[in-house]
Amino acid sequence: TEGLLSSIIVSKYSDGLPLYRQEEIFSRFDIDIPRSTQARWVIQAATKLIPIYNVLNERLLLSDYVSCDETRFQVLKEKDRKAEQQSWMWVRSTPSGQNKIILFDYDPSRAGSVAEKLFLDFKGYLQCDQYGGYNQLEENEFIIRVGCSMHARRYFEKAFTIGSKSGKVLAEQALEFYQKLFSIEEEIREKEPCERKKTREEKSKPIWDEFKEFVDKNKSKIPEESKLGKAFTYFSNGYLHLTKYLEDGRLEIDSGFVERAIRKFTIGRNNWMFADTEAGANSSALLYSLIVTMKVNQVNPYKALKYVLEELAQLDETTSADQLLEKYESLADIILAIKPIPEK
Repeated sequence: TEGLLSSIIVSKYSDGLPLYRQEEIFSRFDIDIPRSTQARWVIQAATKLIPIYNVLNERLLLSDYVSCDETRFQVLKEKDRKAEQQSWMWVRSTPSGQNKIILFDYDPSRAGSVAEKLFLDFKGYLQCDQYGGYNQLEENEFIIRVGCSMHARRYFEKAFTIGSKSGKVLAEQALEFYQKLFSIEEEIREKEPCERKKTREEKSKPIWDEFKEFVDKNKSKIPEESKLGKAFTYFSNGYLHLTKYLEDGRLEIDSGFVERAIRKFTIGRNNWMFADTEAGANSSALLYSLIVTMKVNQVNPYKALKYVLEELAQLDETTSADQLLEKYESLADIILAIKPIPEK
C-alpha cells in the first residue's frame, strides 16, 4: 500500500533507518519484507515521483537566488568505476522566500560540466564556495556568483587552532572581523530586504574595507603554503564574491541554508553508508529532495508522501498532458506547503 511504502521511505530518508534495520523491525512482527524487496519498491516509487521533482526543479531555476554545495557519496556497483571511488551528491536550494526548495542530484563527477548542466537555464544570484567547478559558470552573463563567508572563515579558524604559533595572532584578528560581520547579520535577520541592504552599506561595508586592507597589508609576510597563507589567499581570490551579498538585501552572507540541508543527508548517510547501484543513488537523491523539502516547509512527510503516491496511482493512459501537468503542479504545491494535505 501507499502507506507502507511511505513509511519505509520516510523511515530511511527522514529518520535515517537503513533498509536492513527496517527488515529486522518487520521480522519482529513476523512480517517478511527483505531489504532487496524494499529497495526495489523504493526505486519504483522514485521513478513515479520524477515528474514532481521536475516541477520543483523548474521552479528552483525560475527563482533568481539559489545556493549550491556538494558532498561525497559512495556507490558500490557502478559501470567502469571501483567501489571505493568517491562520487558526489550536489545540493541546490532556494535560501530566501517562504516556500523553500531543496534538491539533491547524484553524479559520479564533481567537474564543472555538472554545475553547468544543473544551472543551464538559471538566471540570477548563485551562492557557492570557491571550488573551481563553478568557475565556468561565470562565463554565463546571466549568472552572478556570490561567495560564502562560512567557507572563508573556516580557513582562518584552522589557522588559529592548528596553524603555526606565529600566525595565530593574525588569524585571531581576522576572526574578529568575521565576528563583527556575522553579528550584524544576526541583528538584521528578520528585517525587510531593503533595510538589510541599508544596514549593510552603513555597517558591514566599512568592516569589509578594513578587513581587505588588513589582509593586503599582511599577506606578503606569510608563507603561501601555511594555514594562514591559504586563508589569506582564499579571502583575496574570492573578495569580490564574498562581498557580493551587499548588493541585495535578500542575499545571505553565507550558504548556511544549503549546508544545513546537506547535514540532514549526511546524518542518514552515516547510517546506511553507501548506495548499492547508480539507480539507488538517483532514487536516494530524488527522495531526499522531496523529504527534506517537505521538512523545511513544516510539511508532515509521511502524510504528504502517502497522499502524493495515492494520487499518482489514480493516473492512467486516459489522462491528458494538460491534466497531468496540472496534477503534478498541485502535488508540488502540497510538498511546498502552498496547499494543505487534503483529508481522505
